[in-house]
Amino acid sequence: MISFFSALILFGGFYDWSVAFIAILMIAEIFWRYRKGKPIFRREKNYFLLIPVILFLWMILVSFWAVDYAENLLGVLRGAALLLFLYLSFQMEEEEKERIFTLLPYFAVGMTVIGLLSLLHENAMSYFWKAGRFGGFFQYANTCALFLLIAIILLTDRLFQVPGKGRKKVIDITAVGILFVGIMLTGSRSVFILLLFFGIYRCITNKKLRIPFAVTISGFLAIAYGYMMIAGDRQNIARIFTIFSSNSTLFGRILYDLDAISILLSHPFGLGYMGYYYIQPSVQTGVYTTRFVHNDLLQAGVDYGVVAIILILLYLGYQIIKGNQDKRKKEILIMILAASLVDFHLQYLGMLMLLLLCCDLGEKKETKKKKELRENYIFLTGAGLFFLYISIACFAHYRGNNDRALLLFPDYTEAQIEKMISAEGKEEATGLADSILSHNRYVADAHRIKAYVALMDGDYISATEEMDQAVSLKKYDITIYQEYDGLLDNMIALCENINDIQGEEKLLQKKEELPERLKALEETTSPIAFKLRDKPKFTW
Repeated sequence: MISFFSALILFGGFYDWSVAFIAILMIAEIFWRYRKGKPIFRREKNYFLLIPVILFLWMILVSFWAVDYAENLLGVLRGAALLLFLYLSFQMEEEEKERIFTLLPYFAVGMTVIGLLSLLHENAMSYFWKAGRFGGFFQYANTCALFLLIAIILLTDRLFQVPGKGRKKVIDITAVGILFVGIMLTGSRSVFILLLFFGIYRCITNKKLRIPFAVTISGFLAIAYGYMMIAGDRQNIARIFTIFSSNSTLFGRILYDLDAISILLSHPFGLGYMGYYYIQPSVQTGVYTTRFVHNDLLQAGVDYGVVAIILILLYLGYQIIKGNQDKRKKEILIMILAASLVDFHLQYLGMLMLLLLCCDLGEKKETKKKKELRENYIFLTGAGLFFLYISIACFAHYRGNNDRALLLFPDYTEAQIEKMISAEGKEEATGLADSILSHNRYVADAHRIKAYVALMDGDYISATEEMDQAVSLKKYDITIYQEYDGLLDNMIALCENINDIQGEEKLLQKKEELPERLKALEETTSPIAFKLRDKPKFTW
C-alpha cells in the first residue's frame, strides 16, 4: 500500500529515479510482510499469468539489438519494478487491496484540493500546474484526469451500490464534485469524452443516476462556457469546447500513430526503451517532437516489437474476458486501456500498478518453505542494492549533476548529451560524442560536435560527412540545414584562400545538394503534416 501511494506522489512514477526508489519501497514492504509473519503465497498453475514474466525476459533480450542498450536497461528496470509489484500484490489479501480502492478516491480529492491551494503560492503552483492546466502529482494533465476519473468510478460505485447515510453521504457527494472540478481543470478532452461515455453507461444500468448525471454535466458545461466567455481563456476548464475547433492535436496524434506503425513494420522486433525517441527525427513524416507515441499499445510495439503487442493483448484480453475480478475492476481496466490508446498513461509506473491491482492474479496457496523464503531475502537484497545504485545515478542527472551520474552510469546517454553540449574543450566534447555514437548512432548533436571539431582540424571531408549524418537524423530541423550551409560557406572561403580548387568544387556540390534534399523531403512528407500547428519548412 505504501509503495503504491508513494508512486502516485513521486510524479506518478514517471522518472527513472522515482521508479528505482519505488522499487526499493516495494522490497522494504515485502521484507516487512516476511518479518510480520504474513502468509506467503504461491501461484497455482495458470500459464496466462506467466505472460508478464515472459514479456520481461523478452525486454532483456531486446537489449542485444536496441537503439541504445543503456536506455533499454532503464526500460528493463521499469519492467523489474512492475514484476516486483506483481509479486507484492499477489501476496496481499483481498481486504488489503480493497483498502487501497477505498482510500484512492480520497487521495485523489486531497491531491485536487492541494493543487487548488497551490494557486496561492507561485512555487507550489509550478509543481501542480503546467501551461495553465492542472497536472496534479503526475505533472501531466491527461494522466491526472484519468486518475481522477478512476476515483469517480470507485466513489460513485460505492455511493450508489452501498449508499451511506447522513454525513458520510454528504462527504462522498462533495468528493465527487471536487473530482469533477479537478477533471475540468485538467482540460483533458479525451478523458472528458470517456467521462461522458461512462456516465451514459452508468445511466443505462442505473436509472437513479440519470438526473444527477445530467444536472452535473450540464452545470459544469455552463460554468465552463461562462468562464470562457468572461475570461476569454480556452485552457483548463474551457478546453472542452476546442474539441472540434482545434484539430492540430488530433492530427498530430494520427501522424504519430502512422509514423509509429511504419517504424513497427520496419523494426518488428522493437527498438528498445527510448529507441523510438532517438530514431523518430530521422523517420518522421512531419514536424513534431514527442518522447512517446501517445498510444501505449503502439509504444510497446516500437519499444519491444510485435511480440510485446501480442503478449499484452493476450494478457489483458484474458483479464477482461476470463478474469474473476469484480465488474468495477474490469470497468477501470477498460477505462485505462481506452485512454491509453490515445495517450501515454502507462509510462507512469503508478498507473501500471493500478492496472495490476485491477487484474485477476489467479488462485494462490500458502507456502511455508523456509528455503524459498531465504532465497527471496538474498535475491531481493541484491535487487534492492541495484535499484539504489541506479536511483542515485538517475537522480543525479535529474538534479543536473551529470558528472556524478556518469561516474555511476558511464553510458547514460541523456547525461552524456547534456555534458557534451556544455563541454568547453574539444577533446572532452569529441570523447563524449564518440562514446555516445558507440552505443547510439541516432544522436544528431554528436555528429554536429564532431563536424565542428573536424572543421577546426581542417578536415573538410570528415566535417561534411558528419553534417550529412546530422541532417539525415534531424531531417525536418531547418536550422541544421542553415547551419550546414553556413559551414559550407566558411569552408569554401578557406579553400579559395589556399587555392584548393578540387576541395572547393566538392563543397560547392554539397551546397547545391541541400535544397535538393529538402525538395525530396517535401515529396515524402505526409499531407497530415500540413494540418499541424508546426508546419514543415523547405526553404531558409
